[in-house]
Amino acid sequence: MSEKTTIYSLAKELNMTPSMVSRAFTPSARIDPEKRRLVLEAAERHGYRPNRAASRLSGEEIRIAVIISSAAVHVNDLLLRGIREAAAQRADCKVIPVIRMIPADTPHAERIRQCEAAVDASMDSRGAILTGFSDDALRPSVRRLRERMPVVFLQDKLENEDCLFASCHDERTAARMACELLDLSLRCAPPEKRRVLLFTGDRSIWLHRNADAAFRAACAEYGLELVDSMEMHDSDDCLRSLLDDAVLQRADTLGGIYITSGNCLELCRFIKAHRLPLSLITFDVYDRLNAYVRDGTVQVTMCQNLVKQAKNAYLGLCDYLISGQKPDPVVLSEVLPVMRSNLHLFE
Repeated sequence: MSEKTTIYSLAKELNMTPSMVSRAFTPSARIDPEKRRLVLEAAERHGYRPNRAASRLSGEEIRIAVIISSAAVHVNDLLLRGIREAAAQRADCKVIPVIRMIPADTPHAERIRQCEAAVDASMDSRGAILTGFSDDALRPSVRRLRERMPVVFLQDKLENEDCLFASCHDERTAARMACELLDLSLRCAPPEKRRVLLFTGDRSIWLHRNADAAFRAACAEYGLELVDSMEMHDSDDCLRSLLDDAVLQRADTLGGIYITSGNCLELCRFIKAHRLPLSLITFDVYDRLNAYVRDGTVQVTMCQNLVKQAKNAYLGLCDYLISGQKPDPVVLSEVLPVMRSNLHLFE
């Protein structure tokens, strides 16, 4: 980036006033679209980025609505941590997060009601970040919000719903990695033990459907027999009800299991209690699950980096509201395998 490029040099090059060039970097500012395009193209050409903090010192406060609704306590905690860390990075730009979190143990009907109320209370914000809004009953609320402001989907992208961008993990890569790890674990096993089982979360959410499809394809590629793919709806009770028939009755011929939901503690307890010699690959990194990694019940858990997903969502929306810099349609966090040997790096 050239250090000589400034608002004034861009204004001179484009035969505009400095104030007009400055307004071009603010999405809400009134400026002819063609002039905005010329300014942004020239800025990109010169590698120029406006000084966000300096330009915001005298401006009004920007409020970003953050609505977090997950049935998993650890997901809520990690997303909240990421939002707060990102907010600290943009505090000098007068950007303020207004966080509304639905408790993880909230019953379904009440969760819908609280999400709708949170949307109603967020209508005066400049932008919004939503997570846990995949239920069809919430689509009208999402659309009302999108009519008023740019919306970012966090952790999962809602199908057939436009948004500024989505910040989520790479579920296809995670599923392929899990399958390859199972293949490595079972490479020396007899053919009858190269049989694996898949549990997914709620397949009304596109990322669990994508994980299912990617895992099936990878099993065919690596020569593993997928004996079943079962939907446990991100529910401890549902998972518990499946374990006897799905796992225990197949224990003699089953080699490994991958579960795409962070709500996997019931499966871990079951395998440990029955001392089943299975290769188990889980999802997420949090204290109660980490204990099963340490004792060897879980061979590998896939870290989707929820903190980074939340930070990417907040920082991307901030930069768009301040400078008009639009992120890619989908911003993915890296997927990392976590084992006993490197678990300490993720705690």
